[in-house]
Amino acid sequence: MVKSFFNLIRYKNLLITGGLILILKFVVFETAIQETISMSSAQFSITKTIILILSLIFLAAAGYIINDITDVKTDHINKPEKVVIGVLISLKSGKILFYLFNFIGIGLGIYLGHKMGNYQIGLLHGFVAITLWIYSVYLKGTILVGNIIIAFASATVPIIYFAFEGYAYIQKYGNILIQNYGSRIGGPNEILLNFCLILSIFAFILSLAREIIKDIEDRKGDAATGSKTLPIAYGDTVAKRTAQFLILCCILLVFWLIHIKLSETNFITLFFIIYCYITIISPSIYLIFFLNKINRKDDYNKASLILKFIMICGISTAFIYASNV
Repeated sequence: MVKSFFNLIRYKNLLITGGLILILKFVVFETAIQETISMSSAQFSITKTIILILSLIFLAAAGYIINDITDVKTDHINKPEKVVIGVLISLKSGKILFYLFNFIGIGLGIYLGHKMGNYQIGLLHGFVAITLWIYSVYLKGTILVGNIIIAFASATVPIIYFAFEGYAYIQKYGNILIQNYGSRIGGPNEILLNFCLILSIFAFILSLAREIIKDIEDRKGDAATGSKTLPIAYGDTVAKRTAQFLILCCILLVFWLIHIKLSETNFITLFFIIYCYITIISPSIYLIFFLNKINRKDDYNKASLILKFIMICGISTAFIYASNV
């Protein structure tokens, strides 16, 4: 039962979410402070950071639960051995967990905003919760719209973290930032914002590609339950080409960052360039060609895992940034 519960809430994805925030804080932001305004310090405490992580984990877990609740019929066709709702956890218990986790996640977000003197920041959590609910109940079986929304929700994690961390720093050092950089979004805040934006764009593109690949994998069950996903409406070939185009966009984004945007910064070293080509660009190119020849369920699952590997490698570039400063 315990193992089934953790599988239901996708605990591995939740751990990645928590790890991402810790990396952004201690590897990127703390390093950026030392690089720009070394006499200052981060104002968003470790306690508040942990609360923020827990709030986002609860929201994400709630999203996974409502996703499985609305997907019970489809999952019985696509992956009957992995069905939890209605088998190991009752539908009623699943709905209770969904509302409870959302309540805790939104409550923690509003609490953090209140402690910082701006409860409105905490309303970001409510926006994410509503977005995930709308996706699961109304838009999951639609052509691309549902995919775009879930990819967008996944990409908001770095931005939400920046909203809390950056705002706390501005409260303490806003005047210094204006004096030194002409804007409160300057110095370490600018570095953190750029990093968060790049990761968010990166996550959005790859998450969208992954959602489309999962739709191809789940086509049989989706068709049986009346869903109108991209592969059902236009065929597997069009869906594959769309995923390949998104992966190509990811390659071009990394290429632009390496050879244009960051080419004259300390961030770019031979090791960083080699790392990106080996762990991000090469697997992405392989995946584009791999998608041309696959047609088995296991192959689509492998493609999804490759995308997750690329995402983790993209997050790990933060350590290279810290080591080069």
